[in-house]
Amino acid sequence: MRGLPGRDAGPFGVYGRGTIFDPYTEVQTMSVDGTWNVTMQTPMGAQSGTLTFATDGGTLTGEMGGPQGNIPIEDGTCDGNQLSWVVNMTSPMPIKVESSATVDGDTITGEAKLGAFGTATFEGTRA
Repeated sequence: MRGLPGRDAGPFGVYGRGTIFDPYTEVQTMSVDGTWNVTMQTPMGAQSGTLTFATDGGTLTGEMGGPQGNIPIEDGTCDGNQLSWVVNMTSPMPIKVESSATVDGDTITGEAKLGAFGTATFEGTRA
């Protein structure tokens, strides 16, 4: 099995922070699970919050945390390092936020469709 020199990680080894090695494909993939500190560039200015993810196969679950509290993620999917999900906010007004993101190591970047308010970009790091 290929991997880091001098490191035996077992059949499904974990290298570093959340990096998983699959011996059948000899590919290392980054786990998206965990909490991310993010900043979104909205029409009302920069908004900080958290995203907490858990994956089970291609299913993504979790929540978005911010000034309005924690809101569950719905319709989440995960394909490698590509994520998509929906959050239905109720405060300060009802709005469906449709997001997609890419995880690269300990960095996440993406965009969110904010209903009639257009699209906002966001970026963050693993907490």
